[in-house]
Formats: sequence, C-alpha cells, structure tokens
Amino acid sequence: MYPFAVEDRENGALVASVNVHRHADTWGIGYWTVAEHGGRGYATEAVLALANWSFKERGVQRLEWRAEAGYMGCTAVAQKARFVREGILRATRTNSNSLRDTWTGALLPSDLGL
Repeated sequence: MYPFAVEDRENGALVASVNVHRHADTWGIGYWTVAEHGGRGYATEAVLALANWSFKERGVQRLEWRAEAGYMGCTAVAQKARFVREGILRATRTNSNSLRDTWTGALLPSDLGL
C-alpha cells in the first residue's frame, strides 16, 4: 500500500488522504476527505495525481475503484477523475451488520491519455 496525506497548500492542514493498494493481481485506489474540506476538489486532484504516478512510476495497468452503492460523494470524485463505472457487486460490503451492494469502476492509462 502507498498511502498519502493531502495537505492544504497554504496552511498545511490535513484535507484528505489517498492510497493505492494491491490485492493479488488487482490494484485499487482509496480516498477520503475531511468533512469540512469536502467539495473543494482536493480528493479529485489527489486521485488524479496518484493515478498518474501509479501508471507512470509503478507500471500499474488498471486501477479499480469501489464504493458502497448510493454513496454519491465518493462516486463524484471517481467520475471527475475519469473512472468508468463498470457495475454492481451484490452484497459485498458490510455496513451496520448488513451486507450492502458495491459500485465498481476502473481507470486505465489510456483514460488519462497515457
């Protein structure tokens, strides 16, 4: 796993976190934003930077994104970062002791013009 903190350029405050991680032959990306900094583009900018780094420096050929179905904040970041939604994985996430569906998508180097 390669985790990174995202800091405000002016004051150094933590605004988000991104990571790229590997499970077997699959590379995934994860991210979250500090609530009061949401909607300002920090996560999208960081996801795009990390995706570029992953493709160029680590030789990753495909990055997968997953989120609980219906979680629009996470989905908005993925869409702005050019991930292509590929489908739904049924009952794959546990939340509040119940299984939830998961949206999944992917980003390829060609999606970023690489």
